Amino acid sequence: MIVYQPTRDVSASAQLTYNNMRTYYEYYAVDWALPTIVEQITGLDNWDILSDGDVIGAICLAWDNDECYLRDLQVSSQYQNQGIGA
Repeated sequence: MIVYQPTRDVSASAQLTYNNMRTYYEYYAVDWALPTIVEQITGLDNWDILSDGDVIGAICLAWDNDECYLRDLQVSSQYQNQGIGA
């Protein structure tokens, strides 16, 4: 069962993002090291995606007045293509 909870470890969410996006960062020469990702997501509304108690993904939301924006959605590679991000 997939459940969501407020993020307990922003560094772990940042690591997940870095792992998923590393190829993109390298290909396009984007200079985003892990501390930069932590800095960028710290002020967001961060949620963990859990499966059987294990964190398998991260959702980052930004609020602007009365609107919410999905800033980032990451799912661990071994859980991708299973409809979790849908």
